Amino acid sequence: WQVNDRRMDAVRAAVATDADVIAFQEVSATWYAALEKGLAERYPYRRAVPREDCYGIALFSRLPIGSLRVAEVEGTPFIIADAETGGGTVRICAAHAASPTSLHDFRRRNAQLAWLALEMRASGHPMLVIGDLNTVHWDDAYRRLCRASGGRPVSTPLDITWPSVGPLALIPIDHVLLRGPVAPTALGTFEVAGSDHRGIVADIILTHEI
Repeated sequence: WQVNDRRMDAVRAAVATDADVIAFQEVSATWYAALEKGLAERYPYRRAVPREDCYGIALFSRLPIGSLRVAEVEGTPFIIADAETGGGTVRICAAHAASPTSLHDFRRRNAQLAWLALEMRASGHPMLVIGDLNTVHWDDAYRRLCRASGGRPVSTPLDITWPSVGPLALIPIDHVLLRGPVAPTALGTFEVAGSDHRGIVADIILTHEI
C-alpha cells in the first residue's frame, strides 16, 4: 500500500518468508529506496519501475536473473524475468493489473489479462505469474486468462488477500498462476504491517526434477 509508512516492517515480513524471489506492488520512489536498503544484500538481482500512482512495481531475487524486461501494458508496467535455478530457467512475471473501478479501467484490466495469457502461452520456459490481478476466481476475465494461457491457479478462492485487517480479508485478488512443468507444494498468506493486502507466498518445484 503506497501510503503505508511502515516500510521496514514490510521488509521484515518479506524477509521472513525466506523466498527466493519477491515481488512488490504500489512501489513509489520512497518505497523503492527502503526496499533496496533492506533487501539488496540478500537479493542482489532486482528490477523496479517506481511510480507515484499505485502501479509502481519491483522484483527482487537471490537467484541469478538472465533475460529481464519491462512490458508496458495498457499504461502499466509488468516485469518479466528469467530466474536461473539448479533445474533450469523459470520465467517469472510480476503483475499488477488495473483496478476495474470504471468502464475504461475495466477494459484496460481485461486487455492486460489477455496480454498476459498470450505471454504465458508463448513462453518457452516454465512460467510463474505472481501479483494483484484485480480479479477473482469466479470472474469471466480470470477464467478466460486461465483457458487462453493454459495457466493453472495455485491460489484458491479461500486464499483471501484484500482488503485486509490483520488476519482477515474479504476477497482473493492476489494470485499465483503456473504454466509448464512446475507445481506447488505449499501456499499461504501472511500479514504485511500497514498494508491493505495480505502477502501471498508459494513454494514451487520444477516437476521435471522429480
